[in-house]
Amino acid sequence: MTAWPLALAGALVTALAGLTKPVTVAVTQWWADRARSDLEQRDRARNLEQAVGGRERGLPLAGEVTDRALLGIHPSIPLPPGADRPLAPDLPLYIPRDLDGDLPAWVTAHRESGGFLLLVGPAASGKTRRI
Repeated sequence: MTAWPLALAGALVTALAGLTKPVTVAVTQWWADRARSDLEQRDRARNLEQAVGGRERGLPLAGEVTDRALLGIHPSIPLPPGADRPLAPDLPLYIPRDLDGDLPAWVTAHRESGGFLLLVGPAASGKTRRI
């Protein structure tokens, strides 16, 4: 039997052993950098939260705001005098939009996991009524 297959196997084992340490160091460094970045981001968010206010600065929670105008919520369309219905008969309850199929599906899909949904549109365009 020739010695070259044995020498080749030994060289491969030695090369792999030599690569193990640099790869381990690189992976460990990557994880450490990622953890450090996550902690720095969390610290920046906490600092920003403290800088802009919060309960410590006397700002109320959104649920504690009784003046809806502070949140940018305007009064609804006034009803004609003497109206005994929720809305005047000449005003539609809701006008269907192209987005109507996607919106309930998104809300249902994120009911358990949560998420952030921002509806953008002009005043009185139905953003609040649809949800």
